Amino acid sequence: MKKVIYLGNEKVRFEYSTLKQLQREAKKYNIIIGAGCYLGAGCSLLSRTRILRDTKPINYIFFKGYYKHLASGYIDKKTKKIVIQLGCFVRFLEDWEKDFDNNPKEFPKGSEDYKERREVYLLMKKILLKKLMKKILLKKQKELK
Repeated sequence: MKKVIYLGNEKVRFEYSTLKQLQREAKKYNIIIGAGCYLGAGCSLLSRTRILRDTKPINYIFFKGYYKHLASGYIDKKTKKIVIQLGCFVRFLEDWEKDFDNNPKEFPKGSEDYKERREVYLLMKKILLKKLMKKILLKKQKELK
């Protein structure tokens, strides 16, 4: 049975039968779909969206209404890395630190939207770093006993 998905900013209609076909087509739009990913009804992926694979979230936080898009974050249990989502962009903390201004058309530097986005990012970063440090300290204490 053929399924339909709309890809990219141009909303190109694409019919596929297998996940492999969808993955090949999605790569053309810089969309990476990991193994075992389930896309439910009504799901929409924007261009440059990346779903991180093999992550096991702990200490998940979710902000709604802090700025114009969804903001969430978690600690990956496996790697002990922080993952932050701002709108459709899901990236490790170190990637955000290297290139926070990855969307200058929608969030020009100095704009009110930019300031709100930066503020929610810094708040999530602070909370998750605190949680991560607490987990590391607890682990060290257990090791010393």
